Amino acid sequence: MLNKIFKFIYNKYDSGIYRIRNIFGIKIVTKPLVNKINILEEKIDKLINRNKMFLSGCYLDYFDNYTNINGIYVSVIVIVYNLGEKYLRQCLESVINQTLKNIEIIIVNDNSPNVDDDKLCLEYSLKDSRIKYIKHEKNIGAGGARSTGLKEANGYSLFFVDGDDYLSLNACEIAFYHLIKYNADIITFGYYIVNGSETNIKDVFCETYPLLYDANIIESFSLTKINPALWNKLYKRDLLLKLGYDFMLTQCRSEDLNANYKIFSLANSLVNIPFSLYYYNFRIGSQENIINDKYLEDIFIVFDNLIEFIKSHNFINEHKKYINLIFINICYYTINEINAKSNDSNKFADKFIFYVHEFINKNLDIMDKKIISKIQTRPDQTRPDQTRPDQT
Repeated sequence: MLNKIFKFIYNKYDSGIYRIRNIFGIKIVTKPLVNKINILEEKIDKLINRNKMFLSGCYLDYFDNYTNINGIYVSVIVIVYNLGEKYLRQCLESVINQTLKNIEIIIVNDNSPNVDDDKLCLEYSLKDSRIKYIKHEKNIGAGGARSTGLKEANGYSLFFVDGDDYLSLNACEIAFYHLIKYNADIITFGYYIVNGSETNIKDVFCETYPLLYDANIIESFSLTKINPALWNKLYKRDLLLKLGYDFMLTQCRSEDLNANYKIFSLANSLVNIPFSLYYYNFRIGSQENIINDKYLEDIFIVFDNLIEFIKSHNFINEHKKYINLIFINICYYTINEINAKSNDSNKFADKFIFYVHEFINKNLDIMDKKIISKIQTRPDQTRPDQTRPDQT
């Protein structure tokens, strides 16, 4: 009762760039963050008109003269599994030739069956002293490999790179500049989808907000306004260490979504910059694009783990709506993928809806039972633009 009285007398919260205050039931809306956003946008406008300077290291003087950070600026964690020379060499070349030189490169070979992967990793570790090469004795999945990299990282910030993708040569420089300039926990940026060749590249810029704080970050994520992938972001390492070294799921589809939900739940600030800095190679034959029983089962492993996470952090009341929003979007996406990619779509769709029933009935204290009827009546729901083929 006292809490309700105090909230009636005075309470405040942020929503996007707005700050909302309730004083004796009267709502007052202000824009305290608008100046910060204007400054950011003015800076970005200037940089867009000076693109040629990016490749020459236009931010390096800033780092030398103004940052108080001692040690490594960025730890680039590269995950390697069954790639071959075509993809892996392109990736490693893009990393070692970054305009920002004060980086460390941690290559984690997740026991790849491709012997060329090991040869290339050893080759590059000998040619660049910044590289630390680790080879797992057994395959534990991308999440486990990233956890290995996190344990070895010493940088102020972390950049996760999949070994079949590659970076713009200025990716670390631009992302790290914005991370320290705005003292952000997370920087997000756009990316390119490469379909087979350099001439078939699609520029993707998903995020809609330049600046987010506190609960607005996880709320925007739940509304699919932030891409779930780990690789189009730069993270402050201290933020991830709050979750420990082993918070990522292993050998599970949608592990990126799971990891980012946890990260965003603890983040205080996120800055989105309108540059595409990452090249994602879309490989049609990838196992990640195949519909099978594991594809369906992994989704519920992800959400069981997230429910355990919000319970252990006492986030239940404020996070119910976020979990339900993300879950229903994943349901729509999954049915869409089943219909588009499976030769036995009716079988997999029926099985998936059965799993949804089981999952919701098991978690009625958190999950909304109306989701069942929603996904049964909207099987043609289109995939949100913000999602990535292998990340939802």
